[in-house]
Amino acid sequence: YFLPFGFVAMGLAVVILTGGIDLSVGSTAALSALVMAQLWAMFGVNIWVASAIALVLGGMLGAINGLIVTRLKVEPLIATLSTSFIYGSIATAVGGDAPPSGFPDSFNAIGSGAIDPTGLIPWQLVLFAILAAATALLIGHTGFGRKVVMIGYNVGVAHYSGISVKRVLVACYVLSGFTAALAGLVLAAYYSAARPAMGDPLLLSTLTMVALGGVSIFGGAGTIIGVV
Repeated sequence: YFLPFGFVAMGLAVVILTGGIDLSVGSTAALSALVMAQLWAMFGVNIWVASAIALVLGGMLGAINGLIVTRLKVEPLIATLSTSFIYGSIATAVGGDAPPSGFPDSFNAIGSGAIDPTGLIPWQLVLFAILAAATALLIGHTGFGRKVVMIGYNVGVAHYSGISVKRVLVACYVLSGFTAALAGLVLAAYYSAARPAMGDPLLLSTLTMVALGGVSIFGGAGTIIGVV
């Protein structure tokens, strides 16, 4: 059950490396899971197609955060706290009086099933390993990752070095929204249900994980491996 916190931590660490923060991850997780659930329950959409739509939605919610921060120049703390309330309210409305539950076993397997017959290697762990490896490579071994760290270290220097600061920041928030949505889907599969409050425990725990993993809350220092 703890691995959804790890999913969120991967995206959140990238945002914090830039010197920002994303307080909307819990609401993003819940809203994405509920949209997936309602698409499946109300409209008969294949649950895997609905899950893909939910992941795209998570990225879009992250993009909204990034655009508010970069275009409207609102401090990340205030911007994402505001969108957290907005996304959470929408999630409550989408969930309705009786949020969907009882998802197919094939979907539930990603939350509570295992890849091997002995049950020693959970699907959650496989997904986390893939996400962690991809994020570590992205930040530690690509030009994009160097730009992320540079922005967190000194945004002014990054700008005058020719880095498109706004584009990089929006991309980081998109990643945070995507990983939050993934966490929401895994939680929905674990419980075989989606609820508006299901993402509430994610924020504080993941912030702690990122900080204890060595990522500076001021940005510009830390590694994804440390968070892992």
